[in-house]
Amino acid sequence: MTTASFDPLRPPAPRRRWPWILLGLSVLGLVLLLALASMAWHEVQGAHGLAGIGDWRIGIDEDGWHGDVGIGGVLGVVVAVLVALFSVLVVVPLALLGAGLAVGLALTLAALAIAAALLLALGGVLLVLAVATSPLWLIGLLLWWLLKPDAAAVASVSS
Repeated sequence: MTTASFDPLRPPAPRRRWPWILLGLSVLGLVLLLALASMAWHEVQGAHGLAGIGDWRIGIDEDGWHGDVGIGGVLGVVVAVLVALFSVLVVVPLALLGAGLAVGLALTLAALAIAAALLLALGGVLLVLAVATSPLWLIGLLLWWLLKPDAAAVASVSS
């Protein structure tokens, strides 16, 4: 039976703080969301409770509209506001992040393709210069090609 030994000279493993920070931010966001929902509910109820909903007046550019809104209209407005907030706070940043990542990936791939093309061109130029400046290279390559064993022959001998 082996026991784990304690090494006093080795520093302890660092603790990761980001999960705790993320948890704290999540709890803070939940508290803020509950506070906003509570304030919205008290606005909906008004001074006379839900009976005051029929007296709401909605106006845009001084063109007023009034009438019986009802609880369905209020819930519709609340849902529309929540969808708009979700879109602005989640969907738009994720779309921008995705677009930024796509552009970065495209630029990186383009730079790699250009670098690969330049390296291949440089290798081709160096090969041509090596062969042109020394005909022995060409003779050596030709002899290697003529004397190399055939792949089928090597496979039959090894089996």
